[in-house]
Amino acid sequence: MMNISVMIKFMSLCVVALSMGGVNSWAEAELPLEPTRAVTFESDEGTWMSLDISPDGKAIIFDMLGDLYALDSAGGQARPLTSGMAFDTQPVFSPDGGKIAFVSDKSGAENIWTMAVNGTDLQQVTFQETERALFSPEWSADGKYIYASLFRADLHGHGLWRYKADGSGGGEQIFKIKTAGGPQSVTGATPSADGKYLYYAHLSGGLEFDHVVRWTINRRDLNTGQDIVLVAAPVSRLSDPAGGSYFRPVPSSDGRFLAYGLRYDGKTGLRLRDLKTGEDKWLALSLQQDQLQASHIQDILPRYSFTPDNDALLISVDGKIKRLDIKTSIQKTVPFKVDVSVALGPDLRRDIKLETGPVQARLIQEPEQSPDGKRLVFSALGKIYIMPLKQGAVPSLLGAISLPAYQPSWSADGKSIVYITWTAKAGGQVWSMSSDGSGAAKRLTQETDFYTNPVFGPDGKAVYVLRSSHAARLQNYMEYGPLRQGDLLKLSLDLASAEKIHSGMIGGELHFDAAGEKIYFLTPEGLQSLNLAVMLEAGQQQKEIQVVGPGWYFMEGVAPVDG
Repeated sequence: MMNISVMIKFMSLCVVALSMGGVNSWAEAELPLEPTRAVTFESDEGTWMSLDISPDGKAIIFDMLGDLYALDSAGGQARPLTSGMAFDTQPVFSPDGGKIAFVSDKSGAENIWTMAVNGTDLQQVTFQETERALFSPEWSADGKYIYASLFRADLHGHGLWRYKADGSGGGEQIFKIKTAGGPQSVTGATPSADGKYLYYAHLSGGLEFDHVVRWTINRRDLNTGQDIVLVAAPVSRLSDPAGGSYFRPVPSSDGRFLAYGLRYDGKTGLRLRDLKTGEDKWLALSLQQDQLQASHIQDILPRYSFTPDNDALLISVDGKIKRLDIKTSIQKTVPFKVDVSVALGPDLRRDIKLETGPVQARLIQEPEQSPDGKRLVFSALGKIYIMPLKQGAVPSLLGAISLPAYQPSWSADGKSIVYITWTAKAGGQVWSMSSDGSGAAKRLTQETDFYTNPVFGPDGKAVYVLRSSHAARLQNYMEYGPLRQGDLLKLSLDLASAEKIHSGMIGGELHFDAAGEKIYFLTPEGLQSLNLAVMLEAGQQQKEIQVVGPGWYFMEGVAPVDG
Protein backbone atom coordinates (compact mmCIF):
# COMPACT_ATOMS: atom_id res chain seq x y z
CA MET A 1 0.00 0.00 0.00
CA MET A 2 1.14 3.56 -0.65
CA ASN A 3 2.02 5.43 2.56
CA ILE A 4 0.38 8.77 3.43
CA SER A 5 3.33 11.00 2.55
CA VAL A 6 3.89 9.26 -0.78
CA MET A 7 0.16 9.44 -1.54
CA ILE A 8 0.18 13.20 -0.88
CA LYS A 9 3.25 13.50 -3.10
CA PHE A 10 1.52 11.55 -5.90
CA MET A 11 -1.52 13.85 -5.65
CA SER A 12 0.85 16.81 -5.78
CA LEU A 13 2.38 15.47 -9.00
CA CYS A 14 -1.10 15.11 -10.48
CA VAL A 15 -1.83 18.77 -9.66
CA VAL A 16 1.49 19.73 -11.28
CA ALA A 17 0.57 17.74 -14.40
CA LEU A 18 -2.80 19.48 -14.59
CA SER A 19 -1.31 22.91 -14.05
CA MET A 20 1.35 22.32 -16.71
CA GLY A 21 -1.42 21.43 -19.15
CA GLY A 22 -3.53 24.45 -18.29
CA VAL A 23 -6.34 22.34 -16.84
CA ASN A 24 -8.23 23.86 -13.93
CA SER A 25 -11.40 21.79 -13.86
CA TRP A 26 -11.10 21.19 -10.12
CA ALA A 27 -11.86 24.81 -9.31
CA GLU A 28 -12.62 28.14 -10.92
CA ALA A 29 -9.31 29.60 -9.69
CA GLU A 30 -6.13 29.34 -11.71
CA LEU A 31 -3.36 27.00 -10.59
CA PRO A 32 -1.24 27.07 -8.54
CA LEU A 33 -3.73 27.43 -5.71
CA GLU A 34 -3.23 30.01 -2.99
CA PRO A 35 -3.60 28.87 0.64
CA THR A 36 -6.94 29.80 2.15
CA ARG A 37 -6.95 27.61 5.27
CA ALA A 38 -4.70 25.34 7.31
CA VAL A 39 -4.84 22.10 9.25
CA THR A 40 -3.07 22.50 12.59
CA PHE A 41 -2.27 19.95 15.26
CA GLU A 42 0.54 18.79 17.55
CA SER A 43 2.28 15.51 16.83
CA ASP A 44 5.09 13.42 18.28
CA GLU A 45 5.24 10.98 15.36
CA GLY A 46 5.29 11.02 11.56
CA THR A 47 4.85 8.76 8.54
CA TRP A 48 7.75 7.79 6.27
CA MET A 49 10.09 10.56 7.46
CA SER A 50 13.38 11.08 5.64
CA LEU A 51 16.06 12.47 7.90
CA ASP A 52 19.70 13.49 8.28
CA ILE A 53 22.02 14.51 11.10
CA SER A 54 24.43 17.43 10.86
CA PRO A 55 28.17 16.72 10.47
CA ASP A 56 28.79 18.05 13.99
CA GLY A 57 26.06 15.80 15.39
CA LYS A 58 24.10 18.65 16.99
CA ALA A 59 20.99 18.82 14.79
CA ILE A 60 18.56 16.51 13.00
CA ILE A 61 16.47 17.55 10.01
CA PHE A 62 13.41 15.64 8.77
CA ASP A 63 10.30 16.02 6.62
CA MET A 64 6.67 15.74 7.64
CA LEU A 65 3.58 16.30 5.47
CA GLY A 66 5.48 18.38 2.93
CA ASP A 67 7.37 20.66 5.35
CA LEU A 68 10.91 20.48 6.74
CA TYR A 69 11.86 20.66 10.42
CA ALA A 70 15.03 20.93 12.50
CA LEU A 71 15.53 19.25 15.87
CA ASP A 72 18.27 19.14 18.48
CA SER A 73 19.97 15.75 18.28
CA ALA A 74 18.87 14.94 21.84
CA GLY A 75 15.24 15.61 20.89
CA GLY A 76 12.70 18.20 21.93
CA GLN A 77 10.55 20.73 20.08
CA ALA A 78 11.04 20.70 16.31
CA ARG A 79 11.53 24.02 14.52
CA PRO A 80 9.92 24.59 11.09
CA LEU A 81 12.33 25.35 8.27
CA THR A 82 9.78 25.53 5.44
CA SER A 83 6.01 26.03 5.24
CA GLY A 84 3.29 26.86 2.77
CA MET A 85 1.66 25.10 -0.17
CA ALA A 86 4.90 23.69 -1.59
CA PHE A 87 5.62 20.02 -0.89
CA ASP A 88 9.17 19.88 0.54
CA THR A 89 10.84 16.55 1.27
CA GLN A 90 14.06 14.57 1.73
CA PRO A 91 16.40 17.11 3.38
CA VAL A 92 20.14 16.41 3.57
CA PHE A 93 23.01 18.44 5.06
CA SER A 94 25.95 19.55 2.92
CA PRO A 95 29.33 18.05 3.91
CA ASP A 96 30.33 21.25 5.73
CA GLY A 97 26.95 21.48 7.48
CA GLY A 98 26.26 24.96 6.13
CA LYS A 99 23.42 24.14 3.71
CA ILE A 100 20.50 21.81 3.25
CA ALA A 101 19.46 20.29 -0.08
CA PHE A 102 15.89 19.10 -0.53
CA VAL A 103 13.21 18.36 -3.13
CA SER A 104 10.33 20.81 -3.61
CA ASP A 105 7.60 21.59 -6.12
CA LYS A 106 7.52 25.29 -5.13
CA SER A 107 8.46 26.25 -8.73
CA GLY A 108 5.44 24.37 -10.10
CA ALA A 109 7.38 21.19 -10.84
CA GLU A 110 9.67 18.81 -8.92
CA ASN A 111 13.10 20.38 -8.46
CA ILE A 112 16.07 20.37 -6.12
CA TRP A 113 16.60 23.41 -3.91
CA THR A 114 19.13 24.44 -1.29
CA MET A 115 18.85 26.71 1.73
CA ALA A 116 20.82 27.79 4.76
CA VAL A 117 20.43 25.66 7.87
CA ASN A 118 18.04 28.24 9.37
CA GLY A 119 15.70 28.06 6.36
CA THR A 120 16.85 31.27 4.65
CA ASP A 121 18.75 31.87 1.39
CA LEU A 122 16.58 29.64 -0.82
CA GLN A 123 18.23 28.73 -4.12
CA GLN A 124 16.88 26.62 -6.98
CA VAL A 125 19.35 24.04 -8.29
CA THR A 126 17.40 22.26 -11.04
CA PHE A 127 14.91 23.80 -13.43
CA GLN A 128 12.78 21.06 -14.92
CA GLU A 129 9.24 22.04 -15.91
CA THR A 130 7.69 18.59 -16.22
CA GLU A 131 5.90 16.25 -13.83
CA ARG A 132 8.93 13.93 -13.53
CA ALA A 133 9.68 12.96 -9.94
CA LEU A 134 13.11 13.83 -8.51
CA PHE A 135 14.17 12.04 -5.36
CA SER A 136 17.02 11.02 -3.05
CA PRO A 137 19.23 14.12 -3.31
CA GLU A 138 22.78 13.60 -1.98
CA TRP A 139 25.73 16.00 -1.90
CA SER A 140 29.05 15.05 -3.47
CA ALA A 141 31.93 14.74 -1.01
CA ASP A 142 33.31 18.16 -2.00
CA GLY A 143 29.89 19.84 -1.79
CA LYS A 144 30.02 21.04 -5.40
CA TYR A 145 27.37 18.70 -6.82
CA ILE A 146 24.09 17.06 -5.87
CA TYR A 147 23.15 13.59 -7.07
CA ALA A 148 19.47 12.66 -7.55
CA SER A 149 17.35 10.03 -9.26
CA LEU A 150 14.87 11.17 -11.91
CA PHE A 151 11.80 9.11 -12.80
CA ARG A 152 10.92 8.79 -16.49
CA ALA A 153 7.49 7.23 -17.01
CA ASP A 154 8.00 7.15 -20.77
CA LEU A 155 11.17 5.05 -20.27
CA HIS A 156 9.75 3.13 -17.30
CA GLY A 157 12.71 3.66 -15.03
CA HIS A 158 14.84 5.88 -12.78
CA GLY A 159 17.94 7.55 -14.20
CA LEU A 160 20.72 9.08 -12.09
CA TRP A 161 21.81 12.69 -12.57
CA ARG A 162 24.45 14.97 -11.08
CA TYR A 163 23.73 18.71 -10.81
CA LYS A 164 25.90 21.69 -9.91
CA ALA A 165 24.99 22.60 -6.35
CA ASP A 166 25.09 26.33 -7.05
CA GLY A 167 22.46 25.99 -9.78
CA SER A 168 24.77 27.48 -12.38
CA GLY A 169 24.47 24.74 -14.99
CA GLY A 170 22.47 21.84 -16.31
CA GLY A 171 22.66 18.28 -15.12
CA GLU A 172 24.94 15.45 -16.15
CA GLN A 173 23.33 12.04 -16.59
CA ILE A 174 25.38 9.43 -14.73
CA PHE A 175 23.19 6.38 -15.43
CA LYS A 176 20.85 6.26 -18.41
CA ILE A 177 17.62 4.28 -18.21
CA LYS A 178 17.66 3.06 -21.80
CA THR A 179 20.75 0.94 -22.50
CA ALA A 180 21.81 -1.64 -25.07
CA GLY A 181 21.22 -4.35 -22.47
CA GLY A 182 17.70 -3.16 -21.73
CA PRO A 183 16.25 -0.67 -19.24
CA GLN A 184 17.83 -0.06 -15.85
CA SER A 185 17.03 1.97 -12.75
CA VAL A 186 19.25 3.57 -10.11
CA THR A 187 18.00 4.88 -6.75
CA GLY A 188 19.50 6.01 -3.45
CA ALA A 189 22.92 6.94 -4.86
CA THR A 190 25.22 8.06 -2.01
CA PRO A 191 28.89 9.07 -2.35
CA SER A 192 31.48 7.96 0.17
CA ALA A 193 32.83 10.69 2.45
CA ASP A 194 36.26 10.55 0.77
CA GLY A 195 34.74 11.02 -2.69
CA LYS A 196 36.17 7.77 -4.08
CA TYR A 197 32.98 5.75 -4.47
CA LEU A 198 29.31 6.02 -5.28
CA TYR A 199 26.98 3.46 -3.69
CA TYR A 200 23.56 2.88 -5.24
CA ALA A 201 20.66 0.46 -5.65
CA HIS A 202 20.46 -0.96 -9.18
CA LEU A 203 17.71 -2.75 -11.10
CA SER A 204 18.20 -4.46 -14.45
CA GLY A 205 14.96 -4.45 -16.41
CA GLY A 206 11.81 -2.37 -16.29
CA LEU A 207 10.06 -1.39 -13.08
CA GLU A 208 7.47 -3.84 -11.79
CA PHE A 209 5.03 -3.23 -8.95
CA ASP A 210 3.01 -6.46 -8.79
CA HIS A 211 5.87 -8.52 -7.34
CA VAL A 212 9.24 -8.09 -5.62
CA VAL A 213 11.94 -7.48 -8.22
CA ARG A 214 15.65 -7.98 -7.68
CA TRP A 215 17.47 -4.81 -6.78
CA THR A 216 21.17 -5.07 -5.99
CA ILE A 217 23.61 -2.81 -4.15
CA ASN A 218 26.38 -1.64 -6.47
CA ARG A 219 29.44 0.55 -6.12
CA ARG A 220 31.11 2.77 -8.72
CA ASP A 221 34.72 3.87 -8.50
CA LEU A 222 34.45 7.58 -9.31
CA ASN A 223 38.05 7.71 -10.51
CA THR A 224 37.99 4.75 -12.90
CA GLY A 225 34.25 4.47 -13.61
CA GLN A 226 34.32 0.74 -12.77
CA ASP A 227 31.10 -0.70 -11.31
CA ILE A 228 30.90 -3.77 -9.07
CA VAL A 229 28.00 -5.53 -7.35
CA LEU A 230 28.41 -5.53 -3.57
CA VAL A 231 25.17 -7.18 -2.46
CA ALA A 232 23.38 -9.51 -4.85
CA ALA A 233 23.24 -13.15 -3.68
CA PRO A 234 21.60 -14.07 -0.35
CA VAL A 235 23.98 -13.17 2.46
CA SER A 236 22.67 -15.85 4.84
CA ARG A 237 19.89 -18.36 5.19
CA LEU A 238 17.75 -15.53 6.59
CA SER A 239 18.08 -13.46 3.45
CA ASP A 240 15.25 -12.63 1.08
CA PRO A 241 13.83 -15.94 -0.21
CA ALA A 242 12.91 -14.21 -3.47
CA GLY A 243 16.59 -14.25 -4.37
CA GLY A 244 17.67 -10.82 -3.22
CA SER A 245 16.15 -7.34 -3.29
CA TYR A 246 18.36 -4.76 -1.61
CA PHE A 247 18.10 -0.96 -1.54
CA ARG A 248 18.95 2.38 0.12
CA PRO A 249 22.69 1.89 0.74
CA VAL A 250 24.25 4.27 3.30
CA PRO A 251 28.05 4.24 3.87
CA SER A 252 29.58 5.30 7.18
CA SER A 253 31.75 8.41 7.06
CA ASP A 254 34.89 6.41 7.91
CA GLY A 255 34.29 4.07 4.95
CA ARG A 256 34.15 0.98 7.18
CA PHE A 257 30.47 0.04 7.07
CA LEU A 258 27.59 -0.04 4.62
CA ALA A 259 24.01 -0.18 5.87
CA TYR A 260 21.27 -1.21 3.44
CA GLY A 261 17.60 -2.17 3.40
CA LEU A 262 16.07 -5.42 2.20
CA ARG A 263 12.77 -7.26 2.05
CA TYR A 264 12.46 -10.46 4.08
CA ASP A 265 9.36 -12.52 4.84
CA GLY A 266 7.07 -9.65 3.91
CA LYS A 267 8.89 -7.24 6.21
CA THR A 268 11.49 -4.54 5.66
CA GLY A 269 14.84 -5.14 7.33
CA LEU A 270 18.19 -3.44 7.72
CA ARG A 271 21.59 -5.09 7.48
CA LEU A 272 25.14 -3.91 8.05
CA ARG A 273 28.14 -4.98 5.99
CA ASP A 274 31.72 -4.53 7.14
CA LEU A 275 33.43 -3.40 3.93
CA LYS A 276 36.83 -4.37 5.35
CA THR A 277 36.10 -7.94 6.53
CA GLY A 278 33.00 -8.73 4.44
CA GLU A 279 31.00 -9.64 7.56
CA ASP A 280 27.27 -9.05 7.04
CA LYS A 281 24.74 -9.05 9.87
CA TRP A 282 21.18 -8.11 10.74
CA LEU A 283 20.56 -4.77 12.43
CA ALA A 284 16.78 -4.78 12.55
CA LEU A 285 13.66 -6.30 11.07
CA SER A 286 10.16 -4.82 10.85
CA LEU A 287 11.24 -1.28 10.06
CA GLN A 288 9.30 1.31 8.07
CA GLN A 289 7.42 -0.42 5.22
CA ASP A 290 9.38 -0.19 1.97
CA GLN A 291 8.00 0.86 -1.42
CA LEU A 292 9.20 -2.07 -3.53
CA GLN A 293 5.69 -2.69 -4.78
CA ALA A 294 4.62 0.94 -5.14
CA SER A 295 5.81 4.05 -6.94
CA HIS A 296 9.36 4.95 -5.86
CA ILE A 297 8.79 8.70 -5.95
CA GLN A 298 10.54 9.09 -2.59
CA ASP A 299 12.89 6.12 -3.04
CA ILE A 300 12.25 2.57 -1.81
CA LEU A 301 13.01 3.44 1.82
CA PRO A 302 13.08 6.82 3.61
CA ARG A 303 16.50 8.37 4.04
CA TYR A 304 18.44 7.44 7.19
CA SER A 305 21.92 8.40 8.36
CA PHE A 306 24.96 7.31 10.34
CA THR A 307 25.76 9.46 13.35
CA PRO A 308 29.07 11.37 12.94
CA ASP A 309 30.87 8.88 15.24
CA ASN A 310 29.51 5.96 13.09
CA ASP A 311 28.34 4.15 16.24
CA ALA A 312 24.64 4.32 15.37
CA LEU A 313 22.09 4.97 12.68
CA LEU A 314 19.27 7.50 12.88
CA ILE A 315 16.16 6.12 11.18
CA SER A 316 12.38 6.55 11.35
CA VAL A 317 10.62 3.47 12.75
CA ASP A 318 6.97 3.18 13.78
CA GLY A 319 6.49 6.92 13.39
CA LYS A 320 9.38 7.75 15.73
CA ILE A 321 12.99 8.79 15.22
CA LYS A 322 15.19 5.97 16.49
CA ARG A 323 18.89 5.79 17.33
CA LEU A 324 19.95 2.26 16.29
CA ASP A 325 23.22 1.07 17.83
CA ILE A 326 25.20 -0.86 15.19
CA LYS A 327 26.94 -3.09 17.77
CA THR A 328 23.99 -4.10 19.93
CA SER A 329 21.02 -3.34 17.58
CA ILE A 330 19.35 -1.59 20.54
CA GLN A 331 16.92 1.12 19.47
CA LYS A 332 16.47 4.29 21.53
CA THR A 333 13.81 6.87 20.71
CA VAL A 334 14.77 10.47 20.01
CA PRO A 335 11.63 12.25 21.29
CA PHE A 336 10.23 15.18 19.37
CA LYS A 337 7.14 17.34 19.12
CA VAL A 338 5.95 19.21 16.06
CA ASP A 339 3.39 22.00 15.85
CA VAL A 340 2.08 21.06 12.43
CA SER A 341 0.40 23.65 10.24
CA VAL A 342 -0.38 22.35 6.76
CA ALA A 343 -1.52 25.03 4.32
CA LEU A 344 -4.45 24.09 2.10
CA GLY A 345 -6.04 25.62 -0.95
CA PRO A 346 -9.76 26.41 -1.38
CA ASP A 347 -12.33 23.84 -0.33
CA LEU A 348 -13.27 22.13 -3.59
CA ARG A 349 -16.04 19.95 -2.20
CA ARG A 350 -19.35 20.11 -4.04
CA ASP A 351 -22.73 18.91 -2.87
CA ILE A 352 -23.94 16.08 -5.09
CA LYS A 353 -27.57 15.02 -4.98
CA LEU A 354 -28.01 11.27 -4.71
CA GLU A 355 -31.05 10.08 -6.63
CA THR A 356 -33.33 7.58 -4.95
CA GLY A 357 -35.74 6.79 -7.80
CA PRO A 358 -35.34 4.54 -10.86
CA VAL A 359 -31.83 4.41 -12.33
CA GLN A 360 -31.41 6.67 -15.35
CA ALA A 361 -28.74 5.88 -17.93
CA ARG A 362 -26.81 9.02 -18.76
CA LEU A 363 -24.18 7.34 -20.91
CA ILE A 364 -24.90 5.32 -24.02
CA GLN A 365 -22.17 3.16 -25.52
CA GLU A 366 -21.37 2.27 -29.11
CA PRO A 367 -24.37 4.02 -30.74
CA GLU A 368 -24.78 3.03 -34.40
CA GLN A 369 -27.24 4.34 -36.97
CA SER A 370 -29.15 1.89 -39.16
CA PRO A 371 -28.23 1.72 -42.86
CA ASP A 372 -31.48 3.53 -43.83
CA GLY A 373 -30.79 6.23 -41.23
CA LYS A 374 -34.11 5.74 -39.44
CA ARG A 375 -33.10 3.88 -36.26
CA LEU A 376 -30.36 3.86 -33.64
CA VAL A 377 -29.02 0.90 -31.69
CA PHE A 378 -26.81 1.25 -28.62
CA SER A 379 -25.89 -0.36 -25.31
CA ALA A 380 -26.47 1.09 -21.84
CA LEU A 381 -26.09 -0.52 -18.43
CA GLY A 382 -25.33 -3.86 -20.06
CA LYS A 383 -28.49 -3.90 -22.21
CA ILE A 384 -29.08 -3.40 -25.96
CA TYR A 385 -31.60 -0.70 -26.90
CA ILE A 386 -33.10 0.32 -30.21
CA MET A 387 -35.09 3.45 -31.04
CA PRO A 388 -36.49 5.42 -34.00
CA LEU A 389 -34.46 8.49 -34.91
CA LYS A 390 -37.22 11.04 -34.45
CA GLN A 391 -38.04 13.64 -31.83
CA GLY A 392 -39.76 12.25 -28.75
CA ALA A 393 -38.87 8.63 -29.51
CA VAL A 394 -38.36 6.30 -26.56
CA PRO A 395 -35.75 3.51 -26.62
CA SER A 396 -36.88 -0.08 -26.16
CA LEU A 397 -34.98 -3.22 -25.21
CA LEU A 398 -33.87 -5.43 -28.06
CA GLY A 399 -35.43 -8.81 -27.37
CA ALA A 400 -34.98 -10.80 -24.18
CA ILE A 401 -31.20 -10.85 -23.63
CA SER A 402 -30.36 -12.28 -20.21
CA LEU A 403 -26.58 -11.70 -20.14
CA PRO A 404 -24.88 -8.27 -20.10
CA ALA A 405 -24.63 -7.24 -23.77
CA TYR A 406 -22.51 -4.67 -25.56
CA GLN A 407 -21.25 -3.29 -28.89
CA PRO A 408 -24.26 -3.79 -31.21
CA SER A 409 -23.81 -3.41 -34.97
CA TRP A 410 -26.22 -3.53 -37.96
CA SER A 411 -26.24 -5.85 -40.93
CA ALA A 412 -26.11 -4.11 -44.32
CA ASP A 413 -29.85 -4.69 -44.92
CA GLY A 414 -30.77 -3.46 -41.44
CA LYS A 415 -32.60 -6.68 -40.57
CA SER A 416 -30.12 -8.10 -38.04
CA ILE A 417 -28.03 -6.95 -35.10
CA VAL A 418 -24.77 -8.56 -33.98
CA TYR A 419 -23.51 -8.01 -30.42
CA ILE A 420 -21.32 -9.54 -27.71
CA THR A 421 -22.02 -10.71 -24.18
CA TRP A 422 -19.49 -10.91 -21.36
CA THR A 423 -19.25 -11.56 -17.63
CA ALA A 424 -16.22 -12.37 -15.51
CA LYS A 425 -17.74 -15.72 -14.58
CA ALA A 426 -19.26 -16.83 -17.90
CA GLY A 427 -16.78 -15.20 -20.29
CA GLY A 428 -17.86 -13.86 -23.67
CA GLN A 429 -19.74 -14.93 -26.80
CA VAL A 430 -20.93 -13.36 -30.08
CA TRP A 431 -24.65 -13.35 -30.96
CA SER A 432 -26.98 -12.18 -33.71
CA MET A 433 -30.66 -11.25 -33.46
CA SER A 434 -33.40 -9.84 -35.66
CA SER A 435 -33.42 -6.05 -35.41
CA ASP A 436 -37.16 -6.10 -34.59
CA GLY A 437 -36.40 -8.25 -31.54
CA SER A 438 -38.45 -11.21 -32.77
CA GLY A 439 -37.19 -14.75 -32.43
CA ALA A 440 -34.39 -16.10 -30.31
CA ALA A 441 -30.81 -14.87 -30.43
CA LYS A 442 -28.34 -17.07 -32.31
CA ARG A 443 -24.94 -17.76 -30.81
CA LEU A 444 -22.19 -17.48 -33.43
CA THR A 445 -19.21 -18.63 -31.35
CA GLN A 446 -18.37 -21.98 -29.80
CA GLU A 447 -15.38 -20.99 -27.64
CA THR A 448 -15.79 -18.90 -24.49
CA ASP A 449 -13.36 -15.96 -24.72
CA PHE A 450 -13.20 -12.17 -24.73
CA TYR A 451 -14.73 -10.79 -27.97
CA THR A 452 -15.00 -7.17 -29.12
CA ASN A 453 -16.09 -5.04 -32.08
CA PRO A 454 -18.28 -7.49 -34.04
CA VAL A 455 -19.39 -6.32 -37.51
CA PHE A 456 -21.27 -7.92 -40.39
CA GLY A 457 -19.29 -8.49 -43.56
CA PRO A 458 -20.35 -6.59 -46.67
CA ASP A 459 -22.16 -9.63 -48.13
CA GLY A 460 -24.06 -10.26 -44.89
CA LYS A 461 -22.95 -13.91 -44.78
CA ALA A 462 -20.29 -13.58 -42.10
CA VAL A 463 -19.40 -11.63 -38.97
CA TYR A 464 -15.90 -10.38 -38.22
CA VAL A 465 -14.79 -9.97 -34.59
CA LEU A 466 -11.70 -9.62 -32.41
CA ARG A 467 -10.96 -12.38 -29.89
CA SER A 468 -8.54 -12.50 -26.94
CA SER A 469 -8.02 -14.74 -23.94
CA HIS A 470 -10.70 -14.40 -21.30
CA ALA A 471 -8.38 -15.85 -18.64
CA ALA A 472 -5.61 -13.38 -19.51
CA ARG A 473 -8.04 -10.48 -19.20
CA LEU A 474 -8.96 -11.56 -15.68
CA GLN A 475 -5.36 -12.13 -14.60
CA ASN A 476 -3.67 -9.11 -16.17
CA TYR A 477 -2.18 -6.48 -13.88
CA MET A 478 -4.17 -3.89 -15.83
CA GLU A 479 -7.26 -4.06 -18.05
CA TYR A 480 -6.81 -4.79 -21.74
CA GLY A 481 -5.91 -1.54 -23.49
CA PRO A 482 -6.81 -0.29 -26.99
CA LEU A 483 -4.38 -2.85 -28.45
CA ARG A 484 -4.03 -6.38 -27.19
CA GLN A 485 -2.74 -9.77 -28.30
CA GLY A 486 -5.60 -11.38 -30.17
CA ASP A 487 -7.11 -12.86 -33.32
CA LEU A 488 -9.28 -11.46 -36.08
CA LEU A 489 -12.00 -14.05 -36.73
CA LYS A 490 -14.48 -14.62 -39.54
CA LEU A 491 -17.66 -16.24 -38.21
CA SER A 492 -19.89 -17.94 -40.75
CA LEU A 493 -23.60 -17.35 -40.16
CA ASP A 494 -24.55 -20.52 -41.99
CA LEU A 495 -21.95 -23.00 -40.78
CA ALA A 496 -21.40 -21.61 -37.28
CA SER A 497 -17.64 -21.93 -37.84
CA ALA A 498 -14.75 -19.63 -36.94
CA GLU A 499 -11.85 -18.89 -39.29
CA LYS A 500 -8.75 -17.13 -37.96
CA ILE A 501 -7.52 -14.61 -40.57
CA HIS A 502 -5.01 -12.58 -38.55
CA SER A 503 -3.16 -12.73 -35.20
CA GLY A 504 -1.02 -10.23 -33.31
CA MET A 505 -1.38 -6.99 -31.40
CA ILE A 506 -4.70 -5.74 -32.66
CA GLY A 507 -7.59 -3.46 -31.74
CA GLY A 508 -9.88 -0.67 -32.89
CA GLU A 509 -13.24 -0.81 -34.60
CA LEU A 510 -13.42 -3.09 -37.63
CA HIS A 511 -14.66 -1.51 -40.84
CA PHE A 512 -14.56 -2.02 -44.63
CA ASP A 513 -13.78 -0.04 -47.74
CA ALA A 514 -16.55 1.13 -50.08
CA ALA A 515 -16.10 -1.85 -52.40
CA GLY A 516 -16.29 -4.32 -49.51
CA GLU A 517 -12.93 -5.86 -50.46
CA LYS A 518 -10.75 -4.71 -47.55
CA ILE A 519 -11.17 -4.94 -43.78
CA TYR A 520 -9.37 -2.38 -41.61
CA PHE A 521 -8.08 -2.74 -38.04
CA LEU A 522 -5.58 -1.05 -35.73
CA THR A 523 -2.08 -2.35 -34.89
CA PRO A 524 0.99 -0.79 -33.21
CA GLU A 525 2.12 0.25 -36.72
CA GLY A 526 -1.12 2.11 -37.37
CA LEU A 527 -4.17 1.30 -39.51
CA GLN A 528 -3.73 -1.98 -41.40
CA SER A 529 -5.89 -3.67 -44.01
CA LEU A 530 -6.45 -7.17 -45.35
CA ASN A 531 -7.82 -7.96 -48.79
CA LEU A 532 -10.74 -10.29 -48.06
CA ALA A 533 -10.60 -11.93 -51.49
CA VAL A 534 -6.99 -13.05 -51.11
CA MET A 535 -6.45 -12.62 -47.36
CA LEU A 536 -4.73 -15.98 -46.92
CA GLU A 537 -2.10 -15.23 -49.52
CA ALA A 538 1.28 -13.92 -48.37
CA GLY A 539 1.83 -10.18 -48.37
CA GLN A 540 -1.81 -9.12 -48.45
CA GLN A 541 -1.65 -7.32 -45.08
CA GLN A 542 -0.95 -3.67 -45.84
CA LYS A 543 -0.21 -0.59 -43.75
CA GLU A 544 -2.62 2.17 -44.69
CA ILE A 545 -1.81 5.08 -42.38
CA GLN A 546 -0.44 5.94 -38.95
CA VAL A 547 -1.53 9.06 -37.07
CA VAL A 548 0.51 10.33 -34.13
CA GLY A 549 -0.06 13.06 -31.59
CA PRO A 550 0.77 14.12 -28.02
CA GLY A 551 1.01 11.21 -25.62
CA TRP A 552 -0.61 10.91 -22.21
CA TYR A 553 0.50 13.35 -19.53
CA PHE A 554 3.37 11.20 -18.16
CA MET A 555 4.71 10.49 -21.67
CA GLU A 556 7.24 12.53 -23.58
CA GLY A 557 7.02 13.06 -27.34
CA VAL A 558 4.36 11.75 -29.69
CA ALA A 559 2.44 8.48 -29.64
CA PRO A 560 0.17 6.66 -32.12
CA VAL A 561 -3.56 7.30 -31.76
CA ASP A 562 -5.45 4.40 -30.22
CA GLY A 563 -8.89 4.81 -31.72
